[in-house]
Amino acid sequence: MPHVLAALTLNNLECRAPSTHNIRTVLSPQQIKKIAEERGLKLVNERKITPKADLLDAKWEVSYVLRPKFEQQIETSSGSLKEHFADFAVRDSLESAVAQLQDGLNSVRCMDVWVGTFEAKTYMNI
Repeated sequence: MPHVLAALTLNNLECRAPSTHNIRTVLSPQQIKKIAEERGLKLVNERKITPKADLLDAKWEVSYVLRPKFEQQIETSSGSLKEHFADFAVRDSLESAVAQLQDGLNSVRCMDVWVGTFEAKTYMNI
């Protein structure tokens, strides 16, 4: 869960202050399937992949969001006070989630990855 919370926090800030971070747009599998369907694609296969424990992306992204520098980025970003409060609420939830892990940040794992295979819908004119 910490990696998901970090991704959501990074995405929220990215909406107001574009960056070169790894996470810039968060789409759920449901959103991807809906958009694909609207554009004439058909889902033919889907699955989830659990990354290996030695993949460090989650630790990097969680660590980044928990740094004081990230708090400053939230405070200086454009957006309403409500948006800043929402960013801090998710960040605080992330901090609590990491604190509950047995080894703290060392226990953070990468979120599962959803993979979908699509094909163009075919139409028969008879």
